[in-house]
Amino acid sequence: MLTKIISFMLQGNPFFLRLLFGLLVLAGVPGYAQYNIKQIDSILEVVNETNDLKLDTKQVIMVYNASKAINYEKGIAESLVLYSKSSYKSGRYDTAFKYITQAESTSEKINDPVLTFKIRAFKGLCYSRLGFYKEADQTLNSAVFIAKTIADKDEMHYFLTAVYTDLAVNYGRLGNSKAERVWGNKAYNESQKLEKSDKYLSVFAIAISNRGSWFAKHKQNDSAEFYLNKALLLSKKISDKYQYKKYYAQWVINLHAANFYDVEKKFSQAESSYKEAVSAASQIKYALGLKKAYSGLAKVYKNLNQTEKELIYVKKSNRLGDSLASVDKAAIKTPLDYIVRGKDQQLITNRSNYRQIIFIAFLLLSVVTGAVFFYRYKFKREIKLSAEKMNELIRKIELNENKRSPARIEELKGIVQLAINNNPAFLMKFNEFDLEFTPKLLDINPSLIAVEIEFCALLRLNFETKEIARYTNVSVRAVEGKKYRIRKKLNIPTDQDINIWMTHL
Repeated sequence: MLTKIISFMLQGNPFFLRLLFGLLVLAGVPGYAQYNIKQIDSILEVVNETNDLKLDTKQVIMVYNASKAINYEKGIAESLVLYSKSSYKSGRYDTAFKYITQAESTSEKINDPVLTFKIRAFKGLCYSRLGFYKEADQTLNSAVFIAKTIADKDEMHYFLTAVYTDLAVNYGRLGNSKAERVWGNKAYNESQKLEKSDKYLSVFAIAISNRGSWFAKHKQNDSAEFYLNKALLLSKKISDKYQYKKYYAQWVINLHAANFYDVEKKFSQAESSYKEAVSAASQIKYALGLKKAYSGLAKVYKNLNQTEKELIYVKKSNRLGDSLASVDKAAIKTPLDYIVRGKDQQLITNRSNYRQIIFIAFLLLSVVTGAVFFYRYKFKREIKLSAEKMNELIRKIELNENKRSPARIEELKGIVQLAINNNPAFLMKFNEFDLEFTPKLLDINPSLIAVEIEFCALLRLNFETKEIARYTNVSVRAVEGKKYRIRKKLNIPTDQDINIWMTHL
């Protein structure tokens, strides 16, 4: 019997040949340096083709250690990507992010656009899950440019569909419905180029389902039902050759359909679709997928007042939720402690590296220390100049306005300080203090805008050109230009000091 099985596997079936080879490697002696690049690539191809959410962690560890033993950077990077995916699909998003950034660092010298895209796109997905939406947007957009460089057209359309979908999801989490729709449409349009691809039919079906889900979310029920039904039909046509992709697509599509039916109070159809989602998730051992489907069924049975069934699925959902956080934790922790801490001693080969690092660190520390002292000195000088200027202005104002009360003088001091700090509240406080100044300016020229009135107020307070430039963060030339335009607008003679003119207005 065993002879017949082996004979079948060897009769021109490359997938089983690779799988058999991988198993034989796993059963071999633990001397990792015995494996060569071709053998490691073969095992990675098996793992990537099966694409099972419940990855065999021991196998991934073996590939990582074998790649490390022969310093095969691509094998190391691909292993780290698999670690990251395993963690992500187990709900440990922060751990997934650590692994994918380590993979990114390892792959910097590798000229492989497919690997680079996978790392960049997955890093963006981790950012989004962790709530760093701006960083996710930037990272996913950079992945778009990489995807467009991939030579295989079907592969390129597949990757673009995936990253456009991730961008739509990211904007959905941000609550930006318009951007979500734009990227969702891009994903759908790109996926249509895969309609005739047997390998990527699942991607096309999921893109249609996502479109239906978007319409459902925005209460466009006719369109939602049309696309969801179309996606359900397509999911049944996916070849058994791609079993994982088929079941994953069926899980996504049935979950979308079930959510739609549940909102529409079509509980019988919702129940049926949730059960289909349970079946599909079970086929690929997708714990998070099962949890969502169980939660959906519990909600349906609650709406149907079937308390006993509701409790069954609530317990199933909770049990999965409790266990997800500890999935494969023991198996992954030991080999990755070294990686996560970033203590790869191979980057430091001799004492000269240490001396170089110490020298650079000392140089940077000296520069930073010097910069700190310089800016502290500059800051103290600015404070001193500001205080001197304010005292000078107050002294002049006190001489010219000797009838004002001490309270008014204190109020004026506060307004001058607002001007020195370039505080947006300056003009409002100035107008409250000097009720007649702005109306008089507008009587002369009603077209004056707020910025020009504020500039006139600074002149009325006897600020000089260089002081206005310093406190408003503009050049002296810009201030002189403003003065010239103000003179023209207010018909101030060129032979008259503009500050004195403003003071006597």
